Amino acid sequence: MSIVFKRAAALILPGAYVLCYVLSAAATVIIVMVSGPVAYLLSQSKLMVTWPMASYFLGASLFSYFVSGYMKKDSLHGFVVSTIAGIFGSVVCVFSVLYHSLYVFLLGCFFIGGVRGGSELIRFAITDVLPVCHHRMAVNVVVLSTLFSIVLGGVIVSLGSVVVATPYLGAFLFMLVPLVIVFIILIVVSMFFSKHIKVNEEFVDDSQGIDVDKLRLIFVIIAGVFGYFAMVMIMNLTAVVMEQHHYIMPEIAGIMSLHGVCMYLPSLFLPILNKRVSDMFLLGLGALLFIVACFANVAVSSIFVLSIGLVFLGVAWNFVYVTASHMILYMSKKYKNKRLLGINDSCIWIGDFTAAIFSGWMYSLLGWSGVNMLVVMLATMFLLMAVVLNRKFDVKKNVYS
Repeated sequence: MSIVFKRAAALILPGAYVLCYVLSAAATVIIVMVSGPVAYLLSQSKLMVTWPMASYFLGASLFSYFVSGYMKKDSLHGFVVSTIAGIFGSVVCVFSVLYHSLYVFLLGCFFIGGVRGGSELIRFAITDVLPVCHHRMAVNVVVLSTLFSIVLGGVIVSLGSVVVATPYLGAFLFMLVPLVIVFIILIVVSMFFSKHIKVNEEFVDDSQGIDVDKLRLIFVIIAGVFGYFAMVMIMNLTAVVMEQHHYIMPEIAGIMSLHGVCMYLPSLFLPILNKRVSDMFLLGLGALLFIVACFANVAVSSIFVLSIGLVFLGVAWNFVYVTASHMILYMSKKYKNKRLLGINDSCIWIGDFTAAIFSGWMYSLLGWSGVNMLVVMLATMFLLMAVVLNRKFDVKKNVYS
């Protein structure tokens, strides 16, 4: 019977991880869609519309570090805790809408950020139960599955608006459904299958005898923070800028959806690139695409050029974020320190928090073109770092290829 459970666990656990990630990430999609309008409804102030996302990112940062502490022994327990936080956050958001309280809503967003911070670590946890040769593919599959979360989140928001008359209340009520399902899945898997799982600690050393990992660790964390910061800085303002240039809502929604698809679809072919070029090359290419995207974004009056810019922005984010994820995963296994994963994700979410807080202020100070040029400057600095450090590392192959 034990052998049967072990074989079943080897098949079920990776699938359960991906399913839980899809359902949990749908909460993020819902928050992205409704947090701004809800904040404006509750405060009647445009200055407050980015606060919910800032609170959300702060919660994600804290819970990323907290959940990573469980990953050395049993990741499932950490994911259960973060899921409970998300369920609690959804209930709090329901009460915030009913009682018309912005500060209660911010508290709810903080705890919903908790489930996102925990679920993002699934892209690392899934590798614990797979052979080393499948680690890169597993990370890409988890990131790619976010496309299903985007669809599910949109369906939940639409269904909630039809079923529940109170504006935005239905979105938070129906958000509870996928989160409760995630909680049930995690409890069942934890009770019946987790004890039959042997964590795969196989490690492949690509350092070629060069002691450069401290430099590379710092650079990889910077890479993840830069990728998300640049993307959030631009995307936080895109809809506002398009509206000011008299685009109609279907055009805005279409371009935002196109960008969302381009953030995750490259994970389909990224494993092929991994076999042909180094991680450092992909990070540099991502930085270059950020530069191209920002120059295209300046031409906001042309929907065609703006679309191209946002396509490049999505692909650039994917290259930088996913590649940095591969590299930090390698380092955590080399040093047998999974706290590195939590530290990495916490730094990324803090970068998102900063972008969410300051994007509106930077827009009022520099304008749309100025914000894009700021990202160009950051991308150029990152590209130069990648070029210099690529020579120092002299890495001729990727790990987990």
